[in-house]
Amino acid sequence: MNLMISKLWNSFASQARLMWFYVKQFASVSYFIQLMVISTVTVTFVQNMGVRAWGGDPVMLCNRSAIIGLWSTSIAAAGIIGFERNRGTLVHLLVGKISLPRVFFAIVSSASSFGLLAFPVAWTTWILLDGNLDIIAQLSFTQFVWDLGYIFLLWLGAVSVASVVASIFVLTPNAISYEQLLLVPVFILSGLLFTGSHVPNWIAYTRFIIPLGTPSKMLLNNSPASLADFILSTLSIIVWFALAYFFAQKAIKKATQMGTLEVI
Repeated sequence: MNLMISKLWNSFASQARLMWFYVKQFASVSYFIQLMVISTVTVTFVQNMGVRAWGGDPVMLCNRSAIIGLWSTSIAAAGIIGFERNRGTLVHLLVGKISLPRVFFAIVSSASSFGLLAFPVAWTTWILLDGNLDIIAQLSFTQFVWDLGYIFLLWLGAVSVASVVASIFVLTPNAISYEQLLLVPVFILSGLLFTGSHVPNWIAYTRFIIPLGTPSKMLLNNSPASLADFILSTLSIIVWFALAYFFAQKAIKKATQMGTLEVI
């Protein structure tokens, strides 16, 4: 039993180091930094101006800004494999000793992992715009703990969707050109652009199709998730990861057996 636990821990630690390596590689590119900061700060500024003009819940709107910043950064995963190709590292990843699913997950998750910084960026921007810490006073410790759980679930959802996108668009060298086309559809289907009574009825179903939907709903409503919401959201994430694995295997087969995927 102890041996099994030790192996699992070593595997987890190894994957964590691999992911941290690619997060640092991702963060070393100024474009990705600007993408996260600009998208988050811009939306936060607009949301803050909206509160000043029409009122609203600052915590909800600040979280919405952070979620938008997170997904805007995560979608960079659509072209991350092509980015590795252009750097000349993709061919080495395909023939390395580390299993390809582990490497693929580490590369793709680097975008969403770096995108988590959108939350402190959004909250810091809001505080600077208001000139006080009132927004923090509105967040209880219990709600803060719940929000951390929702953010983790949101991260998993973002990684699962980004993994499917990356495994599909790896087949084209122009993936980076299509990234921005995927932003708004995900925002709409996850219900991120709707609040309160303005949410269309069909969003209740698409929220479970898009893994970002349920954690976004919980962060925006500042309310605990029901057991049904949690289970359906988890199943959605699992399905998206399964799709990502299927498409990635197809791409890897083309690269290593059929020779139809350009890797150099």
